[in-house]
Amino acid sequence: MKVIKQFDSYSSKVELVEIDGKQFVLKTAEPQEIATEKVYLKELKDRGFPTLNIIEAPNLKNDQLLLEYIPHSAGGLIFGSAQDYERFGKIVRKLHSIHYEYCFRITSEGKEEKLDWKSFLSGAFQKATEEQIEKKSDLSASFLKDISKYVNGRILALDSNNIVYSLLHCDLHTGNTLGKNEEIVLYDKGSEIFSGHHPYDLVTIVDHSPNGTYIHTDNPENKNDLEVITSFIRGYGEDFLVKYKTEFNLYMVIRSLWRYPSSFTPYTKEIMENIVYERI
Repeated sequence: MKVIKQFDSYSSKVELVEIDGKQFVLKTAEPQEIATEKVYLKELKDRGFPTLNIIEAPNLKNDQLLLEYIPHSAGGLIFGSAQDYERFGKIVRKLHSIHYEYCFRITSEGKEEKLDWKSFLSGAFQKATEEQIEKKSDLSASFLKDISKYVNGRILALDSNNIVYSLLHCDLHTGNTLGKNEEIVLYDKGSEIFSGHHPYDLVTIVDHSPNGTYIHTDNPENKNDLEVITSFIRGYGEDFLVKYKTEFNLYMVIRSLWRYPSSFTPYTKEIMENIVYERI
């Protein structure tokens, strides 16, 4: 196996490799992340989705995954028009149309581990809070206290009995898309949860383009944000910002705290402030 190139990746090592004259992508990550990706890709393939083929090869470790390589795909598809985001919305809605009877994640052995949705949210929030304190972030103690009051109260009030559990990607943004046979492929699934409430998955779409919904800025880089979200919603076929406003705000705060600070989502602090202090 010859390594040709290493791609930028947040939580894993991704390399372009050559085996017997053919090129593939080798992903190395925590075993649980690799196991989750395997189950996810198989599920998509079984359901008729465009996806990446898993390549069987000897001597792979349990923290490695070999995938087909699509040339010119590094960095994701280029999204430039409203129609592109509509197509994105349609494939995500199709993903969320895969339903399960309960919430679960995938273990490092590739097995389902059933979870309680509200307990999952509480655990994610607690871990995010602990990390903010541990790394001594610039979020004040009083603000963290207000966030805690907001989040814990809304988790307690959440009616999980009426939630339909869907297949989640957990890191939905345009950088995690590829083009294959003129179709959009959603790859590089997050491993935190496999099946859950679908608005939780859509937070990443909005916090990458928040201007006009959760913040207001004159930054020219965000001038098309509202058009992006409007086009995505049109393709998705459901205005989740309205239909699931309470739940979506809750999920937005939890996931924003988890990622703060991030160069990919520079407005997460302002988003949390606007939600917690009801400025939107």
